Amino acid sequence: MRLKAIVQSILHAHLAPRCPHLDLFGGKGRDWVLAHEVPPYGRAANLRHIEEYDRQTAAQRLVEQDSARAAMPDADVRRLVTIPGVDLVVAVGVMVAIGRLDRFASADQRSA
Repeated sequence: MRLKAIVQSILHAHLAPRCPHLDLFGGKGRDWVLAHEVPPYGRAANLRHIEEYDRQTAAQRLVEQDSARAAMPDADVRRLVTIPGVDLVVAVGVMVAIGRLDRFASADQRSA
C-alpha cells in the first residue's frame, strides 16, 4: 500500500533507518514509527497516514465480509476454498470463469 511508502519516506528524510519489523503498520511497526524523532509536521503526517491505513483496512474488511456472505452459500465455492491456496477471491474467479460445475457430466469434462 502506498501509505507505508509515504511514512517510510518521511522517516528516511529525517535519517531514520528502515523499519526492522515485517509490518510497518502492525503493533511493533507502529511503535517503532512513533518512537522516532521527527518534526511535529512529520509526526502529524505519519499519524494521519496510519489512521487512513486503518480506515482503508476496515473498509476492505467490510467488502470482504459482504463478498463472503454473497458467495459462501454456493456449495461449489465452499468446496473450492477447501483446496490449499484457494481463497474466496480465487474460488469466485474460478466460478465466474467456468460457470456452474453441475453443467459438466463428469470430472473429465471439467478439465478439458
